[in-house]
Amino acid sequence: MKTFWRRIVTGGHTAFPLHHRPWYIVISLACVCVLKLWNVPRQLIADSSPSQELSLFRPDEETTWRDICYPRRHVMFLKTHKCGSSTVQNILLRFVYNNNLTLALPEELNYIGDPGSKFRADLLPPKLVPLGGKVDVFALHTRLNVKENLKILHRDALWITVVRDPVYVFESLYMYFNLREIYGMEISDFKRMPISFLKKLPRASDQLGRNQMLFDLGYPEDMPETQLRRAVEEIDRLFDLVLVAERMDESLVLLRHELCWSLRDVVVFTKNARRKAARRPLDADTRRTLRELNGADARLYDHFLAKHRRAVLAFGVRRMAREVSALRSLRDQFFKECDVYEVRGDDPYFQFREYSGLVSSYVTTEIANRTCLLLCLPETPLVDLLRERQLLANGHSTPPALLLGPRGAPKNKQYTELL
Repeated sequence: MKTFWRRIVTGGHTAFPLHHRPWYIVISLACVCVLKLWNVPRQLIADSSPSQELSLFRPDEETTWRDICYPRRHVMFLKTHKCGSSTVQNILLRFVYNNNLTLALPEELNYIGDPGSKFRADLLPPKLVPLGGKVDVFALHTRLNVKENLKILHRDALWITVVRDPVYVFESLYMYFNLREIYGMEISDFKRMPISFLKKLPRASDQLGRNQMLFDLGYPEDMPETQLRRAVEEIDRLFDLVLVAERMDESLVLLRHELCWSLRDVVVFTKNARRKAARRPLDADTRRTLRELNGADARLYDHFLAKHRRAVLAFGVRRMAREVSALRSLRDQFFKECDVYEVRGDDPYFQFREYSGLVSSYVTTEIANRTCLLLCLPETPLVDLLRERQLLANGHSTPPALLLGPRGAPKNKQYTELL
């Protein structure tokens, strides 16, 4: 290729007379410009996002025809407990709504299956399953059962999940679900207990306990070394991307490229996270005890944290820093333009009320703005909204339980107009 262009520019090829050389130089430069423009990723050309996105790609970065992609519409998201998964879920639920896609949904609430039991395809009520039996997106809590999950997913679904330091997964579970009432001790007491005793503590509601991430992924909480190593390898092969909660913005950048979505699509306000005032620091001895107690999850986390770091290096450290900066700027812009303010999760804002007062809710005064409203709605009312719309799309009437809005409040005009 270099030789070809060199012949055109220098007139070295006999087909190009010397006196026509200037014209060929102009034509050559024009062709180069066209090729460069063709190599710009199409989602950037088509995107109507603010200027931050368009400045992400610099002349020093090479883009080729391999970078051209098309937005993916099929996603399998395994929602792990207390790993920042509600934040990722909001991104997916908004995408489902904005693109009229279908979601895997239970008859009611936001958990598919019984606590402790693995997912089964027949748990989805037929009236909420589209023709053909396949849903576009899976994004609710369940316990993974790969064979059964595959029955209701499209073959090209992108598989994703999220992990977090297991010390803080367990601590967050303990505080959020008030497990001290079940176990009769504070989490700071764990360091004084033998590990053998702690490992015998039953799972709360047959669902919550140690090695929570592997449990959500369908594995037993205790495994011998060989089985644990095999489990981590299986998870690595199964999932296209594993996000890391402590590196959430970097993870969202990687996710948006895997999905070929715009930066606007992955803007999100942190969901269901405890307020700073509700957090207590753990001393070193308690952290060591919790890491040993959740040793299998620690192996899982260490594996995918190392893989995330390699992915960032492959992506480009400078490029990642620019995209993370652009994502944060865009988030701040939405926060300002939507006139958002933070309140306790149990404050009396029915539409924006979270499950617990330990976490924050985001309230927007711009409730007539669909984007602002979807960004601020908590999981439960957003899932209820999608369930109601999916029922109507499948030709079913709205059940009486859905005649009221989130948390039993009367539906307002803006909520109704979202249907």
